[in-house]
Amino acid sequence: MRRQLLCATGSVLLAAALALTAPAPAAHAADTVEATVPNGTFADPVAPDNGTQAGHAGWSPDGTGAVFGKGLAQHPQGYQAASLNWNGAPLTMRTRLWGVRKGSTVTLTWDDSPSTYRGCKPEQVKDGQTYNVALITDGPAPDPQVTTKGSDSVGTANWTAGAPSRSPRPRTTRWCPSSRRSPPGRCPAAR
Repeated sequence: MRRQLLCATGSVLLAAALALTAPAPAAHAADTVEATVPNGTFADPVAPDNGTQAGHAGWSPDGTGAVFGKGLAQHPQGYQAASLNWNGAPLTMRTRLWGVRKGSTVTLTWDDSPSTYRGCKPEQVKDGQTYNVALITDGPAPDPQVTTKGSDSVGTANWTAGAPSRSPRPRTTRWCPSSRRSPPGRCPAAR
């Protein structure tokens, strides 16, 4: 099975909808297959409702980073969130996407918000917070820099949903793993 590596760095909260879809084999090209990212909603470990818990299972490096409990994360669907900043330093999180086939078109969606940590300064969240989503693959891949929506109030979430059905500006990126026959950013047509 092929592996893809997803990496995120920055100083924001991520949660939910960390899922990917890839077209099925050519015989079923009109269909898509949804593959869930392990611990994509950051439910493990469970953090106190209005607190934090170290780590995020299924992501590396192990034992680093933190999840915000449901109350602190303020996600509209009640998810916990992973912080991309801890003690003033940006964090890097990585996970693998298994079973992605050569030539597939992969679409990754996620939700983000400026930090809800009350220790932030207004100028840190006012204009949003920027982070990168790096796709480490053996084929061409985008490396988008993303900025969250801003927040007028420290400690208040302002989530952007990943799913197009829940957001006018969905958080999404698309790439073609191992598609050496296609120019960067273009996937081969299904046949």
